[in-house]
Amino acid sequence: MALYVPKNPAILAMSLAFTAVQVFAAGTDLAILTFPIGLVVGEHEFEVDLGPSCAAAELSLDGQRVCSLGGDIDHCTIDLGRDPKVRLIELTRRDATGVVIASDRRWINRPGQEAELDFLFSPREPTGICRGSLVWLHPEKQSPSLLLIQHNGRSLRIGDDGRSFAFPCPDPGVPNLVAASAIFPDGRRAEAVSLTGGFGGQEGVAVTAVPVVDGDPAITDCTDLIRSLDTAAEPVEEAGFEIVFVLDPNAGYRGLLRSAGGQYKGGSSWRRADASLWDADRIWIVMPDSILSRMDAFGSDSEKGYRSTSGKLEWLKHLFSAASLPFKGDLHLADAVAASGLVAAAGPRRRAIVLIIGNQTDRDASLFTPAQARAYLEEIGVPLQVLRIGKAHEDGWPEGIRVLTIRDFAEALETLKERIDQQCVAWFRGDLKLDEIADQLPDGITIAGRP
Repeated sequence: MALYVPKNPAILAMSLAFTAVQVFAAGTDLAILTFPIGLVVGEHEFEVDLGPSCAAAELSLDGQRVCSLGGDIDHCTIDLGRDPKVRLIELTRRDATGVVIASDRRWINRPGQEAELDFLFSPREPTGICRGSLVWLHPEKQSPSLLLIQHNGRSLRIGDDGRSFAFPCPDPGVPNLVAASAIFPDGRRAEAVSLTGGFGGQEGVAVTAVPVVDGDPAITDCTDLIRSLDTAAEPVEEAGFEIVFVLDPNAGYRGLLRSAGGQYKGGSSWRRADASLWDADRIWIVMPDSILSRMDAFGSDSEKGYRSTSGKLEWLKHLFSAASLPFKGDLHLADAVAASGLVAAAGPRRRAIVLIIGNQTDRDASLFTPAQARAYLEEIGVPLQVLRIGKAHEDGWPEGIRVLTIRDFAEALETLKERIDQQCVAWFRGDLKLDEIADQLPDGITIAGRP
């Protein structure tokens, strides 16, 4: 079973229906063909390509062998469990001495893995220009509708072919960070990050971006914080941030709007709320219906830059307009929160999920419980902020902040932004789970969203 994310220009929907999609990796002797998309749990069949020889190979889950393959046996059923967790599927072939001679891997439930994106670097040119290009793999063979490439935090121009880039070569041997983000027409997202030394034509070293927080709230300098860690690269710029609002349709937003006269009049509280988040990279709105409808709070022109919307209350209007839409069918609140983690943590940015709830969350028909959703967010490093329109009660969610007026709402968003500003994005060598990185952190420094 999976929570899957298709898209049209304005709305994304996540459905509980799941079909394994085959993606053939050309030019490889060993490949995992099944490409699970979204938040996946339960039993799934994984099909593999064993290459021309069909020689023996093994599939493993999180380092534990689950089945042997070879000859006519090219598939295996793997139980991913009932909890949403980041899992790693590995396909390996060994020689007679036990040395791995071919392998492929696929992350499950890991943000930014809804499609695949990778770099190809060219040798350093005598003119001092470094060049590269992006390659991608999508289950339905789509090309990105939005592609962003950065070198040490600076955006690069993409060539007319839609995938190449170039920039002045850095000094040889000096670590440099290249990051790319792709969004496909159906809403799937992919991220690629590579640490290279001088760009001599090598493919680069995999790195993992992690938002970390210092336990001392007085420390707000990310440069000093990250330099104190054993990271792969210096901080290159202040990372942007992304927010996902999950809206309980029964939360009683009309009362909240009545506190401001029922209109977006641009009063001081409205302006404070607007100013808290208008410079976000993205603000998403998710409705916990059966398809988990999602929309961009900045509207269809959001890719052109958000700062022009400051003071116009545009994202707030979209937020409360979405909250006022008629809601039919079952409530899937915990599912929406868990699936939103895939959205909030898809890129190397600071992040948070805001859950606005009322007093009727006991009607939740979700596949997951609040405890499962919260555990998943902690695992992937996404803080959860609960805002309650009404009294707190035992529903499995944190007590959060009570919000009865627009002034309360503005103050809650200011508190949220202060917490986001405490996050610093650090880059660690290796394609790692966050648990592996957490073990490396010194006392007092934690991954965002974790206690």
